[in-house]
Amino acid sequence: MSAVPQSGQATRPATSEKFVYHSLRSAIMSGQLAAGTRIVQNSIAAQHATSVTPVREALRRLETEGLIDLA
Repeated sequence: MSAVPQSGQATRPATSEKFVYHSLRSAIMSGQLAAGTRIVQNSIAAQHATSVTPVREALRRLETEGLIDLA
């Protein structure tokens, strides 16, 4: 998996879901997270020092925006 910004690299929004969402969205938009890259919820949760629930919520939000495909 490509590197995703670590939790210390961005100002943390009010909720973990928002923090993970903004971090992943930024990585996608900048090309740091390339198309076709497999996103592993447990890895993202560990990188952002959160549980998988906020990660799952962030991924669903990114899917509704058409930025990722949850298959």
